[in-house]
Amino acid sequence: VIDAGDFFDAGHDNSILLQNSNGTPMIWEMQGGTVLQEVTLPDPPSSWQQIVGVGDFFGTGRNDTIVWQNTNGEIGLWEMDGATMANSVAIGNPGSGWEAVGIGAFYGGTQSDILFENSSTGAAEIWQMNGNQIVATNSVATGTENTTLADTVVGFGDISGYPSFGEPAPSSTASAGSPVQPPTQSGSSTPLLPNQPLTTAYAPSTLIGAA
Repeated sequence: VIDAGDFFDAGHDNSILLQNSNGTPMIWEMQGGTVLQEVTLPDPPSSWQQIVGVGDFFGTGRNDTIVWQNTNGEIGLWEMDGATMANSVAIGNPGSGWEAVGIGAFYGGTQSDILFENSSTGAAEIWQMNGNQIVATNSVATGTENTTLADTVVGFGDISGYPSFGEPAPSSTASAGSPVQPPTQSGSSTPLLPNQPLTTAYAPSTLIGAA
């Protein structure tokens, strides 16, 4: 089990996203504890095997987008229409050692953002998103401790009473680890398609079917 989302416009997260040992993603549409349908999605290219989670990056108001991380670090999005991939985009590479570890609405509302952890230093960063565009990268300050995390991130939630997942205090002066870099604004327009090789540079706003 990877995450829960709303792929079938139920108005709440009633679908479970899974991934088998071969990397193939699947969706279970649920009604309570009953599986209404099980759908197998297309296999991604071999280098796109890590699913990060599910969020809302295309303004639908639903958690209907699957977030992937390439073996080279690149982050890609699949917007789903039910069990069909409707749009795809690669939004940038955070740099060496940075692993996407979760999706959350860290800055309020339903807009999803991406949380990263540096595997070498333990530093944490957030890509603050506006749709599928990166608008800021913020270091996560951990109160009176260092900006490095002593342990591995395993999850997060609304523990502060905010209407979203709660807003960590951003800091642009973290000394631990290299900051996550936003993507360049130019590059290949190759979309993130199943079974299609990918390059390493992308125009962040390029979607399937875009003119």
